[in-house]
Amino acid sequence: MHFYQDSDRSIKFRTEDPELVDLGLWLSFDMGFSFDCCLDALARVDDVLSGRSQTAGYDGNDYEVSMSNLAAVFAHIGGPPPTSCPMPTVKSAVEEYWRFLLTLPENPDVIRSYRPELPWHLAALLWWEEYWKRPHPYRGRIEGIPAQGPE
Repeated sequence: MHFYQDSDRSIKFRTEDPELVDLGLWLSFDMGFSFDCCLDALARVDDVLSGRSQTAGYDGNDYEVSMSNLAAVFAHIGGPPPTSCPMPTVKSAVEEYWRFLLTLPENPDVIRSYRPELPWHLAALLWWEEYWKRPHPYRGRIEGIPAQGPE
């Protein structure tokens, strides 16, 4: 799966596998430009794959996603029947989406109140950890989520 920004700055994706369309739509529509949402998705994927949780859910604007260690089920709200995708594929796509978000320039018109001195993704990481009262499970495992810091 490949993510990109088109000429009007909206997020798009490409996949050769029609069974991955709902996965791509979930990431590009429900995550959008949000590091916060992507951090939630990364944590839920890791929680079920590591065995910390047997199941995890994600309720977005367009999709309700139910995850187990085997698969994620994508139910488009008010749409066609649910589809499913193996968790290793979901994990790879969510990680790729995180990497894609890191490539986007910050919007200078957005005013941030939480840790505005930090890059957007690091401020989102600290906020996530403060909210969930635990270190993010991807600490030190993917670009943009350092093993330690910032403070």
